[in-house]
Amino acid sequence: MFTTYPPYEFPIPPGLAHPDARYWRVVELSLHAPWFLLSVEVPDGEAGMSFVRTMIFGWESDLISFIPTVDAGEIKGLVCMVPGWKAPCGQWTSREVHEVWLASDAGGQQFLQLIDADGQALDVGLPTEPDAAVSDRELLLKFKPRRRRQAAARRLRNSGRAGPKHASATGL
Repeated sequence: MFTTYPPYEFPIPPGLAHPDARYWRVVELSLHAPWFLLSVEVPDGEAGMSFVRTMIFGWESDLISFIPTVDAGEIKGLVCMVPGWKAPCGQWTSREVHEVWLASDAGGQQFLQLIDADGQALDVGLPTEPDAAVSDRELLLKFKPRRRRQAAARRLRNSGRAGPKHASATGL
């Protein structure tokens, strides 16, 4: 799904790099299919603080396998990157995921069901979305509503900087 090339490898000094990791400045998408950005808060007990680790998943099966390995409270967010052929704008777009369900059809095929902030299922063109009805499903993740974003939008509206509610094109 993601392709890298030697000229884009970034040299990290051995003391700073993870021993098994390689670092890249550029990756290429070799397949126009949905992919995911998962942000996980990693506590650092010694320093008394934490940092956010963001991972890119090219396959939903890897995401399905990874989620149970992390404390759900440490997962800060999940974004699904939707390819242009499935997005109304015709370009890559992102959709914030608020619930992740592991579902299966009558034949036992597992797949993800993603739910947005409005409680609507995201139809993003995942390759394993079945044609058959769901026979079973289990909630893997549910994020709390983000009140900060709602409060910020309300403050912007109330400040008058968001523009008039019903401005006409002519200004009359």
